[in-house]
Amino acid sequence: MLDSLNAWFAKRNFSIELLKKPWVLALAGGVLTLLIVTTLWRGQVDYVPLYGAHQRLPNDAVASALAAEQIDFRINPENGQVLVADNVLPRARMVLAGKNIQPIVAPGFELMDKDEVLGASQYIQNIRYQRGLEGELARSIMSLQGVEEARVHLGIQAESGFVLSNQPASSGSVLVTLAPGIRLTSQQVRAITQLVAGSVPGLTAGNIHIVDQTGALLNDSTQDTPSVTPDIIRSISQPITQNLTQILDSAVGQKNYRVTVMPDIDFRRTEETQETYQGDPKVLEEQLNNDSSDQAMASGLPGTLSNRPTTATSNTADAPKLDRTVSQTQRKYAYDHQIKHINYPVQQLAKLQIAVALNTGTETVAKMSESQLAQLKSLLENAAGIDDQRGDKLTLDKLAFIAPVAVSVPTLSWWQQPDIQFWAIWGGIGVLVILIILFILRPTVKAIIAQRSANVTTESPANTDRGVAASGEKHQFENESDLPPRASGIEDKVSYLQQLAANETDRVAEVIKQWINSNDRPRDNV
Repeated sequence: MLDSLNAWFAKRNFSIELLKKPWVLALAGGVLTLLIVTTLWRGQVDYVPLYGAHQRLPNDAVASALAAEQIDFRINPENGQVLVADNVLPRARMVLAGKNIQPIVAPGFELMDKDEVLGASQYIQNIRYQRGLEGELARSIMSLQGVEEARVHLGIQAESGFVLSNQPASSGSVLVTLAPGIRLTSQQVRAITQLVAGSVPGLTAGNIHIVDQTGALLNDSTQDTPSVTPDIIRSISQPITQNLTQILDSAVGQKNYRVTVMPDIDFRRTEETQETYQGDPKVLEEQLNNDSSDQAMASGLPGTLSNRPTTATSNTADAPKLDRTVSQTQRKYAYDHQIKHINYPVQQLAKLQIAVALNTGTETVAKMSESQLAQLKSLLENAAGIDDQRGDKLTLDKLAFIAPVAVSVPTLSWWQQPDIQFWAIWGGIGVLVILIILFILRPTVKAIIAQRSANVTTESPANTDRGVAASGEKHQFENESDLPPRASGIEDKVSYLQQLAANETDRVAEVIKQWINSNDRPRDNV
């Protein structure tokens, strides 16, 4: 192997002695260290879940199938999921699909696709429909971010043909398993409630209960309106605080003030209807009735005889007559009017209270006059949107702030820094590799080369006369371990001179001189 390596270097005009130089060994050590680090980095396999968190698998069947196909896998101790390497994930799924091992999910409306059993009653069909509806709702809820698993229970009441019925209303319950560190907001809880209520006919949002894995009730059905939560208060107070902070930073400087915003939120549901009449009335409808009569007036004594009809012999010309005229007018007027129906939002700002304290320990605040404070207060009221009619109030005052106690944070030494330790570890590994090359590999290579040179010298034809005459020069010649043996042919010596001329030009003359002296001395002794 060493001969082939030497021949390979000789073909490319390289000397094997080049490997003995320190910079070459250092470069080789660095390359070897880089190869080791790259191999370790590439050797790290990323394991990913075989299926989603809400897709349960029979772990015993999966382990048997993967072991039969020699696919490496792991079991997550936290949730029991089966993990495989990311590069073999498609193959693992194909293996499980080929053996009909599928993830167990909540059954949906595929239950309705089953073949009908002879004699199946309507009750069985209703139960199958309810199970399918519960499974579909569970799948929809599990698709929400942060929800790992969900179960839905529905209590659906059958429709009654009677107008008045004492049957209870339909109800529903939802059990959700949340991911670690996840908390559903009030908006998300209401969204789940409306999702379930909108999927079941006759089910109202007030009859739905949502519970998490800890047993906490996420929605309170006894309250029709939401309650005050820190998220709602923060959404109102944060923009106001930012506006006040921008002004106070420029007026008194940073950390020289304190701002507290406390909103009073009204969650009452309010509806209002307004009807307004405008302009002069206009005639919408008019009806006129006129009635005229000229009948003779009744005469004579009152009694039954006065009611008899007049005879022909009576003198009608002399009888008095009564002219009667009746006029009736009926008009309907209409006004231009406007009707408004207003639904106020459930979340309204009823009153706003703001307190601002300035630090009197600073020179800027200490020199402020009352007029300047009043001007600053007016500016802050405009920035906060203070409404006097609503009852908002902003208080501005000076206070002497107490300096906080200085907390001494221990500082790590430079050798305790994580980055320094990381590079020190890898640097130590690199230095160890270089030391192995310098003190183990290098002496081994030199010993092998020396042994090879000794073997070649022993196997060459021995010339006793020349050896005795040149015994004084032999010691000096053998110390030059990089020179070819004296018994080598002219071609090997010329090849060595070419390599030496390319690498160390200064030694060419010295080597030729030694060769000439070693050849001349035996001739003088003859």
